[in-house]
Amino acid sequence: MQELDSGSYFDCYGDKIKNLSDDLRKQDEELYTKESIDFYISGYIDAAFEIMTYHQGFCTEALKETSLEESIKVFLSGNWEGSNVNFICELAIYICETFALSKKVYSSLCFTFAWYVAVGDKELAAEYARPIINYNFNVIRLDQLPKENGRKGGRPNNRHKIEAANLAKEKWRALPAAGLGAVITAVKHQLEKKYKDAPSVSTLKLWLKDADFRPKESRR
Repeated sequence: MQELDSGSYFDCYGDKIKNLSDDLRKQDEELYTKESIDFYISGYIDAAFEIMTYHQGFCTEALKETSLEESIKVFLSGNWEGSNVNFICELAIYICETFALSKKVYSSLCFTFAWYVAVGDKELAAEYARPIINYNFNVIRLDQLPKENGRKGGRPNNRHKIEAANLAKEKWRALPAAGLGAVITAVKHQLEKKYKDAPSVSTLKLWLKDADFRPKESRR
């Protein structure tokens, strides 16, 4: 049997994106091996079950008449009113709205989670709770990213950075062997003609020195 290629999907996006993907994967693997996350997931399941318990007219016994596959088809059809999975469908939408999840992306996942909670299978419910909860963690990680970049010496992108990069690309496309200093001088000159707050030589050097579009001939 031929072995599958284990290369990352993000390989084609360059080292920066691939490394970020690897870092997120490692964070996830570390996070979901901690006992604290199991406690969090358990609380998530208990909260969903409590909502079901207090909902008048909801009966878990009715779910035994249909399979999960059949139930999901009812949910996806959008015509669930009056069905025995009506409340599960409503709860799935409620979870999406409560946690600001895209219904197109997460509603089926939320439905499956709620369905397993309803039938009392906490182990499988936990498996479907993880990706829902992980979305919330990713939002927090995105919020903290600028702070983390600040600790590492990073700064928000200068509004001239993209334009400077495009100008440099044009110069190197025409003269691949042009030295870094010459390109920086040319780029700075072009920006100074348009802006009063053109970036400094040191800033341009920081942006362009190790740019992935810098030709090999220019690095010699």
